[in-house]
Amino acid sequence: FEQGSKCSVIGANAFQSSGIKTIIIPNSIAEIYDMAFYCDSLKNIYYCGAEKDWNNIDIYLGNGILSSANIYYYSADQIDGNYWHYVDGVATKW
Repeated sequence: FEQGSKCSVIGANAFQSSGIKTIIIPNSIAEIYDMAFYCDSLKNIYYCGAEKDWNNIDIYLGNGILSSANIYYYSADQIDGNYWHYVDGVATKW
């Protein structure tokens, strides 16, 4: 997703078996449909919001990888833990 994306849904099977390893998910996402992330390759998720917002996303069946991938939450300021920010337009862990 591009920086500033206002997408609200990730559709069913969107990234299924895609081989995707890293993704930036906008904080505008409210729902992730069935098997959108049915792929074993996803390792890192950069979420453009806070952990409480991530926990409010409705995530449907077949997206178990979202529980085992590393999830980083956006913070413009350096904070200990799983946080990230942009450096020259690139998602970078603090």
